[in-house]
Amino acid sequence: MNSLFRLTRIFLFLIPFQIAVSPIIGIDLPFSRVFSLVLFGMYVAIGLSERKLKVPFSWEALFFGLFLFLSLLSIFWSEDFPWALRRSLFFLSFFPLFPVFTSLLEEIPDATVRLLKPFVFGAGLAASVGIVEFFAQYVFGVATMYDFWTGTVLPIFLGGSFSASVAEYSSLLVNIGGSTVLRASAFFPDPHMAAFYFGMAFPIAVFFLSYAKTLQKKICFGLLAFVILSADLLTFSRGGYVGLIFLALTALLIYIIRGNSARRRKVLLLSVISLFFLGILAIRPIRGRLISAFSVEEGSNVGRIEMYVEASRNIIRQPWGYGLGNYPLVVKPTAEFREPIYAHDLFLDIATESGILGAVFFFLVIAIVFRKLLIARSGSSSAGMFALLIFFGHAIFETPLYSVHVLPILLLFLALPAGIHSDPSADDRLRL
Repeated sequence: MNSLFRLTRIFLFLIPFQIAVSPIIGIDLPFSRVFSLVLFGMYVAIGLSERKLKVPFSWEALFFGLFLFLSLLSIFWSEDFPWALRRSLFFLSFFPLFPVFTSLLEEIPDATVRLLKPFVFGAGLAASVGIVEFFAQYVFGVATMYDFWTGTVLPIFLGGSFSASVAEYSSLLVNIGGSTVLRASAFFPDPHMAAFYFGMAFPIAVFFLSYAKTLQKKICFGLLAFVILSADLLTFSRGGYVGLIFLALTALLIYIIRGNSARRRKVLLLSVISLFFLGILAIRPIRGRLISAFSVEEGSNVGRIEMYVEASRNIIRQPWGYGLGNYPLVVKPTAEFREPIYAHDLFLDIATESGILGAVFFFLVIAIVFRKLLIARSGSSSAGMFALLIFFGHAIFETPLYSVHVLPILLLFLALPAGIHSDPSADDRLRL
């Protein structure tokens, strides 16, 4: 089990830097899909050899299993079976990580902190790459950096076919105040997935900063949190900004409701954090992007609302869903497999593919995990809860379920209740 744990930590660190190969023309195979199956194979082999292979049993595991069952079942009524099959194989590549994470969190001492640490360090390193990428455009020019990133860098990390789709349907550029700007995305396929990743990593970095015992570690984790948040903001992802604001407001509300004198200090802390966010959003380009997210006259918002309405109508028309990966064909019968046609809302997108019940089951998984982390009241559980708040707020605008970067991390956070200690102050004793 220790060898599995070590490999899992390596896996979590390397997620933002995975290299993809193309064994067949048109198909890219990122290393995380292979690595995750290797981890699951080790988990099964160890469990069988030690005669203690366990299937996770909890309410979140039950609803997670029901969601997966409905999703896989939907391929049988899909219009394009090969598309649905490819999506189902994607799910089956990553979803086995859930029992792996659950088992490690239950059996390995201090597993929660020891798994979160490589994740946040990997996110910090990726954020540094994104920041360098962003500021390099002011040295080499936007066009030069864009061509270099889409033509040289991304094919290595995404694969030839996927990187070509990224270049064709690119969201790497954005208009800020009348100027075209290259957004920070590091090795992610688009800035929105980068914002999901950095957004979920930010509360974890703050958690490590809060429990750091030495000045060196405080500086290290403080710098890490600053770098991750900076890269998140430089993605110019409006959904990412909404996720941060959603976190600040919801967290403040939670601690106000909890009341007691001990919590008032935390309310003050969260108020300061909220003011910090507001201060950052006072920066003109960032403020403009956030405000535009709520403008009903802005072009992309009008299109997004139309997508919501169209998706809702299609869901009512076929409430059991159209099959994994098949919703684009409902909107555009001539759509290509990688063409970015979505409802642009996580739960609407799930409902269009796996049906209304599938969306309900997935929502229940998140709600149950959030409640367990809220009740636990430990540092690591609070950090996990805050990460899920950012994910939920951002998911109103984007769908990260098919992201080879975001999905494994989401599964880690959904498994966190398995590592909750009975003693709420246990995190104080963790070796940071």
